[in-house]
Amino acid sequence: MLSSETEYKLANFFYQILSGEKKVEEARFSLSKHRDFEISSAFNELDRIAMGSISSNDIRLFLEKNRISCTSQEAYLIIRQYDSNSDGRLSLAEFKDLVLPTTLPFSSQGHGKNGKLSLDAEFFLTKLLEAEVDLQRTSEMLRKEKLKQITKKFNETKDSENN
Repeated sequence: MLSSETEYKLANFFYQILSGEKKVEEARFSLSKHRDFEISSAFNELDRIAMGSISSNDIRLFLEKNRISCTSQEAYLIIRQYDSNSDGRLSLAEFKDLVLPTTLPFSSQGHGKNGKLSLDAEFFLTKLLEAEVDLQRTSEMLRKEKLKQITKKFNETKDSENN
């Protein structure tokens, strides 16, 4: 049986994660419904040197260009979340998992400008990536808090055994 304090902490943990996931999914939906959004244009906007994949540095630089603070670690955590083959980069298929809604089918029928991402679509892509960064920050903060609590509990147990 869990204590009421533990139940509260667990409920708060899930609430914060689910709130972040909801914000990300809403941003995905807004981006995918934008009339100018086209998946390959969005991918190419981040794949600055046309390698056919996106690195954490590409994400960090895109966000920096759009005046969103993102550390290398936060960008890496986003890549790691969607990098199914663990190569440290996102392919177009993995990028689709990052930017497209998980609950609705998507038709890539956007009307991009000559393969370029419109400013409006770039704004929505920025909002999505900002929501991902916020979710990664929250997840890391919660993970570190939990690790700190476990370490403290372990040390208290160890100290009481030594006395």
